[in-house]
Amino acid sequence: RAGADVGADPSDGVRAHAGEEAEEGVAAVTLGTFAVASDKVEKLRMEQRIALQNELDTTELPPNLCSPNMQPVLTSRVKNLCESFPKEAEKVVEDLGMSIQQFNDMLERSRRDPIMRIRMRLAWNAHKKTQAALQ
Repeated sequence: RAGADVGADPSDGVRAHAGEEAEEGVAAVTLGTFAVASDKVEKLRMEQRIALQNELDTTELPPNLCSPNMQPVLTSRVKNLCESFPKEAEKVVEDLGMSIQQFNDMLERSRRDPIMRIRMRLAWNAHKKTQAALQ
């Protein structure tokens, strides 16, 4: 799947590859969309992580649980959980009108650019305030 790190466990979220689409001209609406998408992906990640913990009857997940190297020793249920996260995360992102590449580019940019990280955090805080007001 383009942009999603299929080999990562759900604790890693959707992995990024740096690109040009998230450079200086990122519109506020795009930041808002990214804030919503990242919030939904994080919730999905936590749900899947809990499902994996429940399936394995543990509070700690082994590092790289969903990596290709681990596949031969995983139960089919755990494999399915590992494989479903990237697909579901991509659907969440795409349902909000972003491509997975746009999401991953913005994620990478927020990791390496402190100014962008602040702008994205402000957009995320605005999203959370809106969500709280709707409840």
